[in-house]
Order: sequence, then C-alpha cells, then structure tokens
Amino acid sequence: MKTIGIIGAGAIVELYYINTLKKLGFNDILLFDTNTERLTKIACKFNIKAASIDEINRYCEAIIIATPLDSHFKLCKTFCRSKRTLICEKPFLATLADFDLLTKIAAETDTTIFVAHIRRCFSANELAYHHLQQHDYGKLLTAHIFEGSRMNYQSSSNYLHNNPLGGVLYDTGSHAIDSFLWITQLSTAAIIIDNMIVKTDKEEPSHECSIQFDINKANVYLQLSRIKLLANKMVLTYERAKVEVPLNLKPNIIVSTNNLMQVVSCKDACINYMSEAFKFELYDLLVVKNTEKYGIENFRNTTLVLEKLHNER
Repeated sequence: MKTIGIIGAGAIVELYYINTLKKLGFNDILLFDTNTERLTKIACKFNIKAASIDEINRYCEAIIIATPLDSHFKLCKTFCRSKRTLICEKPFLATLADFDLLTKIAAETDTTIFVAHIRRCFSANELAYHHLQQHDYGKLLTAHIFEGSRMNYQSSSNYLHNNPLGGVLYDTGSHAIDSFLWITQLSTAAIIIDNMIVKTDKEEPSHECSIQFDINKANVYLQLSRIKLLANKMVLTYERAKVEVPLNLKPNIIVSTNNLMQVVSCKDACINYMSEAFKFELYDLLVVKNTEKYGIENFRNTTLVLEKLHNER
C-alpha cells in the first residue's frame, strides 16, 4: 500500500482528505504544515505522522499539495520524481509560464501530475459533459455563470484575506471557470479570449467580481461572490438549445429546445455529499489514475483564462 504525503493541514485536509484516504485503505499518511501547532493538532487527531518536507520527499509515492496557490509551483517542482504521483488542489497555478515549465519538468522526470478540480466529478457536471458530447446543438453563443454564497469558513493560513491570489476569482472562480471549460469541451481546445471587462469590489484579494469576456466569439458573463448568495448555476445558450447546469451537488440539468423544457437526470447513482465527491475523486486519482479527466494537460486553458482575467482586474 502506498505511503501518501500531504502538504498542508488546512480545513479541507482536516474535513475530507485524511478521512477519505483512510476509507480507501491508505493508512500510511505523512503530514506537513508550516504551522507546527496546527500540524501537531491534526496529526494527533487522525493518528498520522507529522513529518518534514524531506521525509515526505524521501518516502512518499504519492503527494497531495493542499496549500495556497502561490506555493503550488515551487512545491510541485520540488516533488517531481520518477514514477511519483502528485495531486495539486485547485486553483492549480497562477500563470501560464509556470504551467508550461512545470509540464516540461513533469515530462522530463516521469512524474504524473493531477489537478484536483473536484467539480469534474459532480453529478450535474458529469451529466452535462456527456450530454453535450452526444447532442449537437450548434455553436455556443452565450454563457451566464453565477456562483456565490456567504463564506462560512476561515482558512487556517488566512490567505483568502491577505494574499493577492486569494481573491474570489481564483478561490471560487477557478471552480466555475473550469466547470464551464470542461462541460463545453473547451478545456483542451484552441481558444481565443478577448473583450474582457473585470469589475471587483476592492483590490485583491476581492470578495466579489463581475466579469465579461468573449471566448471563441461566445459571450461569457460571470458573477462571483463570497459575500452574498447568487443563483449558483450556469446557463449555456447554443444555436438550438439552452442548457442549465447547477454549480453544486444537485443532480439534474435542464435542457430547453424548441420551447420545450426537459429535466435530464443521472442514470447512475448520484453524488449527494461532499464526502462522497472526495471519495470518488481520490479513487479516480490514486487507484484508477484517470489522466483523461484530471491529468495536467487538461488544465492549461483553465490557467490561461484565470491569469488573463486576474491581470485585467
């Protein structure tokens, strides 16, 4: 059984990662965090070993990086090693230059890098992704994306409030934008982004933003907030259909064609809880090794769009 290293002992690791790994049979876990007090607390709570960076680099076959965005490139580069699996939490990287360099390093060192965008395993996203592959509705004309709620947790590092890369665009928007690109099959396509207008409530890290941009001539309207509740859905308008996708754990999508509205439901068992989503995702990453969905090459456009919008603020 693999020894799993985790870098970062924040809320997501405490709430989901460690318990999920143990449920999947990965009990040999080494944990590191720069906050030694929190590291000791979490290691004791779950009866796992508090370790150093060097110990994790030496002994772990797979490493999960669950730290703030601005540390991802350096940590991924440090841990690249032959036959090793790296899993990096979203948002992956802040710049396309870092993305391309890390992709090159991973190839040279025979390291498999996965990006943990958990929304890709949400039932509605999966359903919309496959539905749009199977139905030709013509060109995408517009996308209206709304995601927002009152932030109800405090990160242990407080980067959401003091880090220029901790604003709502990278924190929440990375989920919404990646879901949009993946569902519409734009995540690996050649894309052109222009006509960007970005409005934020304050200097970074912002808590609300309103964004307009064109991607391959389709108009995208994006609203994000961690102060107020928004619709939490994506509405995709094609030449011959409108597709509504919830941006949460709701299982159905709504498809409208010729003025007829149809609720499309999952044929298989749906994911109803976040803990189930983590179990599904980590099984896909550590056991199945699903590069088609989570491999690094599938997230270049997500990085590109986020960087362009961030720089336009």
